[in-house]
Amino acid sequence: MEKNTGEYAKLVLLRVPPRLSPIYLVVRATQYRPEEAVDSGDEYFYNQHTCPTNWIGDVEMVIADGSTDPHGVAQWVASIPAGDLLDDDDAAPGDRTKLETLGVDSLPNGWKMENPRAHVERVLALFGVKEGDE
Repeated sequence: MEKNTGEYAKLVLLRVPPRLSPIYLVVRATQYRPEEAVDSGDEYFYNQHTCPTNWIGDVEMVIADGSTDPHGVAQWVASIPAGDLLDDDDAAPGDRTKLETLGVDSLPNGWKMENPRAHVERVLALFGVKEGDE
């Protein structure tokens, strides 16, 4: 999937509100060792090891409230122009986009430190939202 970094790119913030029933995602994955059980390592991989942004593009289906076509599961919050936030920044660690590096703080010794809490706050602030806003 290509990144939309063109002149008309935008970012849209969606929120999945608390629900009484679970939302299920059917993810397309690969089994690299056919000799192992089909679910070998999956619990660790999906529950702890990987970030959802690594597999969200592989979602084949969303199931919620007894439907495989659950309109309104995610609610629109705000939209903003993407500007250069989706452009790769050569100076960024690991060639990440500027959006991804909003959670990286520079330390006095020149080192960089990941700051997940600040990342959440900075990204939501782009949309004019504070964490916990309803």
